Amino acid sequence: MATQKDQERAIALIQQALNHQMAGELDESIRLYKESIALHPTADARTHLAMALIQQAMKRQMAE
Repeated sequence: MATQKDQERAIALIQQALNHQMAGELDESIRLYKESIALHPTADARTHLAMALIQQAMKRQMAE
């Protein structure tokens, strides 16, 4: 079970990841979402991770 400190860190990581995602830095946002999930899994982190992975796949597909 995650400690209060782990939960707070996980939430901060989600915010950092969102900032990177909005800046188009998908690799970094995905890394941060995964780190957040490892500390304290939440539906928000998983949802945002899925969206970042979809964006990354679409970006790669458009580059082909």
